[in-house]
Amino acid sequence: MKHLLSFFLFLSVAAQAQEKKVGLVFSGGGARCMAQIGALKVMEEEGVQFDHLGGTSMGAIFAALVAQGYTSDDILKLILQVDWQQLQNDNIPRERLSYSDKKRDERYVFSLGIKDWQVMLPKGLNSGHYVLQNLDFLMQKGNDFEDFNQLPIPFFCVATELIEGKLHIFDSGSLTAALRASSSFPSIFFPVKMEDKLYVDGGVIDNFPVKTMKEKGVDIIIGVDVQNPSYSIDELNNAFRILEQISTLNNYHSGLKADSLVDVLIRLEQQNVGLFDFHEGMNLYALGYQMASEQREALRNIAKQQKKRELTSLPLPSTEVSISRIELLGDQSKDRRWYRRELGLNKPGKLSIDKLNRRMDEWKGGMRYESISYQLVQDTGGYHKLIIDAKIDSVKNRLHAAARYDDDFGAALLLSYSRRDLFFENAHLHFDFAVSENPRTWLEYSTNLGAIPSAGIRFRAHRFRPRIYEEGEPSSEFRYTDASVDFFLRSTIADVWAIGGGLQLEEVNYARVVNELPITNPRSGFINYYAFTDLDTYDRNFKPTKGLRINGMYRIIAERVDLEEFFEPTSVLSVFYSQALSWRKSIGLEWWARGAFTIGPEVAYPYNIFLGGLGENYINYSFPFIGYRFMELIGRNAATVGANFYVHLGKENYITAKANWGKLEASYGELFDDGVLLDGYGLSYGLNTPIGPLEINVMTSSNHWNIYTYFTLGYWF
Repeated sequence: MKHLLSFFLFLSVAAQAQEKKVGLVFSGGGARCMAQIGALKVMEEEGVQFDHLGGTSMGAIFAALVAQGYTSDDILKLILQVDWQQLQNDNIPRERLSYSDKKRDERYVFSLGIKDWQVMLPKGLNSGHYVLQNLDFLMQKGNDFEDFNQLPIPFFCVATELIEGKLHIFDSGSLTAALRASSSFPSIFFPVKMEDKLYVDGGVIDNFPVKTMKEKGVDIIIGVDVQNPSYSIDELNNAFRILEQISTLNNYHSGLKADSLVDVLIRLEQQNVGLFDFHEGMNLYALGYQMASEQREALRNIAKQQKKRELTSLPLPSTEVSISRIELLGDQSKDRRWYRRELGLNKPGKLSIDKLNRRMDEWKGGMRYESISYQLVQDTGGYHKLIIDAKIDSVKNRLHAAARYDDDFGAALLLSYSRRDLFFENAHLHFDFAVSENPRTWLEYSTNLGAIPSAGIRFRAHRFRPRIYEEGEPSSEFRYTDASVDFFLRSTIADVWAIGGGLQLEEVNYARVVNELPITNPRSGFINYYAFTDLDTYDRNFKPTKGLRINGMYRIIAERVDLEEFFEPTSVLSVFYSQALSWRKSIGLEWWARGAFTIGPEVAYPYNIFLGGLGENYINYSFPFIGYRFMELIGRNAATVGANFYVHLGKENYITAKANWGKLEASYGELFDDGVLLDGYGLSYGLNTPIGPLEINVMTSSNHWNIYTYFTLGYWF
């Protein structure tokens, strides 16, 4: 009996000795890592199981998903839901910006921070806001484990500690933070600060951490290497590829040494696939499956050396979670009650991830935070603790710049300064100055208290040269200069609707040929009172694909001599409605209707209704109207409708067909008579450029059949 027990003990020990521990290593490689999912599918089919997982950068993210027990099919489904374009450009959607920031969206080409009287160059092209947001979701269940060895499959990833230039191995802490550090590609993504250290992509030192896996005590290493060996001189044609080559060239040569430590190497030799070419995802998946299929026999032999075991998988990420409490990290200027109100969690209850992400975008879009992220940690009774980590942006002063050209005002360079939280929290100062032969400037200081009326002051000044037209032909031009100061109150609701009113003092000066204008004094002063409403849900300013704009203003206008003599006032009511629609993201339609009506005696010349041109942001009651030149038509009352229909030709090019119709009359009643129906038709070709859209327009009208061109480059300001 004793010998029989010894024999069975020997067999047990021998069986354990024969069982091999298998480690799987994924290299970094951006979009090329999609091939690793295809390779994983083959390993699953051959029955290979893993005792340890590791990776770098995007490979680390995929390896972490495997470590949570997810299959290749699970991972593919999750990854295909990611908006890679949003992740790459990192722009907060316009509808999630504050009301004030909406009005400045798509105005500046670049911005620089100022801190301690020094201009701060950006840490990278991308803050990584959406990288964090997607990682928070994908690692929703894995974030419960501070020790990565406690995951269903033990896991590690590597990052580069930037100060000392050393490789750092993450095998504990926040899973999301570790992956964000590992995938922080230099110069593209901001470095990640954790405690007193800065981390960038692990690929700077080790993009294929096979050596680290060997130190984990595994017997067999399977490596899936999707690094691009190197680009040719013709392929180094953009900044992303040049940075990728610089960051990974050393790794490619040192990686040849790592090959000797790998028992089964699956290598993707794929050229012309960049870091962000995720549109090639399914092709790369198929290619990875094909490359791994060539190693089926070796993978099958590994599976035979393993003892089959049941793998415990974590649940897939939930789109709705139950929240019991909120914990705050970083910013303490807002308490838990504020966040509860914002999230609609006045008591424990359910919260959708979509709503949470939307709120995160809105808080980040308010320009107060350098980064803001969340983590869900399992609590008692099926609830989660929501940890919000908000890092205040210490840079409050910023410089902005942009450039544009249009046929109305010529070339202009926009220089801008903004200051956040000046004197009061949520009080902002903005100063814009357009350097041009037709200069403009705007200065606004305002507070934002949401629905509570908040005060502001605004200064504006313009100088340009309008033309005077006689029977459709320019007869002369004059110089127009104005300056105004507004004192206003404004309430905003959900950052899409504003209502308010104010008092405006304005001075207008005319020079040259003023005798041709219906004015009695080349220098006029006005005191105006106004009320306004503005609803704006457009997803973007230029070529919007969805949303509404509805705004209106009623203004009482009184000419004055200093502040002592006032003429009989008149008033103008203006209303505007527009809607944007799109189909398949390549076809869009924007249609609009506008009315402007003078009530009372003859209005002063600068407050007449002017139609003509294709510009935006014209002053007072100068409105664009296709088929006529800037300020060519003048009247007291106007009603117009129009539509722009555009088709994208590829990613950066588009063609737009434009049309509008309207009436411009001396009296309101004449708008409905059988007078002249104004019309205009146009066709334009557009191209997106680094400084904004370039658009070449050709337009005409059935009322004159002259053909006019209109050229514009850059965003409107």
